[in-house]
Amino acid sequence: MTISRPDFPRVIDNSMRTTFVSCPQKFNLSYMQNWVPRRTNEHLQAGAAFAHGLEVARLAYFDGGKTQEQAVELGWRTIIEDYATYDLENPSNDGYETHKTVERMAGALLYYFDVWPFESDFLVPVRLGNKLGVEVSFALPIDIQHPQSGDPILYYGRFDMLAMNRSTGEYYMDDEKTASQLGNSWVKQWRLASQFTGYAWAMEQLGYPVSAAVIRGISILKTGYGHTQALAQRPQFLIERWYAQLLRDVKRMIECWNEGYFDHNYGPSCSAYGNCSFLDICASPNPETWLEDSFTQRQYAPWEFAA
Repeated sequence: MTISRPDFPRVIDNSMRTTFVSCPQKFNLSYMQNWVPRRTNEHLQAGAAFAHGLEVARLAYFDGGKTQEQAVELGWRTIIEDYATYDLENPSNDGYETHKTVERMAGALLYYFDVWPFESDFLVPVRLGNKLGVEVSFALPIDIQHPQSGDPILYYGRFDMLAMNRSTGEYYMDDEKTASQLGNSWVKQWRLASQFTGYAWAMEQLGYPVSAAVIRGISILKTGYGHTQALAQRPQFLIERWYAQLLRDVKRMIECWNEGYFDHNYGPSCSAYGNCSFLDICASPNPETWLEDSFTQRQYAPWEFAA
């Protein structure tokens, strides 16, 4: 019997891998069938706008010869322009109260550079060839063949900045996160986060062995802002362990694809972070109706938009 199925992805990233290990069926719906909620996710939009503002400001300062004030103003304007293009008719905050409006996010950028101004920040972007190491992206082959083409599957990632310590010359990965609140648990969550181990593996392949990831958090509060900074080291044994696990996970993806069946988790992942977006789908005897009413299909391929 021939199994009808979509093509297997030629590129895998951290979002796809972590989704698969939490619930293979969610991976199937999200990345094989490309279903996404019709409602706008303002958390993702706010984070994207903030990252874009940082990128513009950094490039203007380090490559464009602008002063900090001029560079930050350009980043501030970028956030406002980005929000103007968002579809906010049906925003979804996944059940959480949010203060991530355009005014608050633009203000967060000003706050960020008050805390970590260009002139005194211990991190400065490095150069990757003729390009500044801001919004660094990569797509590197892993040791698994694509089940259809036979070509190596690629592992993709993108992070805010490849930086150098002004004093020691060590390489660091830098990534910014916006949050509703910060604290000890926020800092600890990055200790084994696969996102940054994957970045460390990639930079090692490209000849830039990093000492650690620096994760800077900005909390968007109702009447103010907060900040903290986490340092997450990535020793060689952890990078090797992550890579071995990545290969195992991708092989399991291919096994599910070959079988034509992706398992359901039916566990904590269904209710995590204000409930999985596919909760009603998996709870319905007629999931197709829910999908057509509440979701739309859009190809997931962030690597196609990377510079």
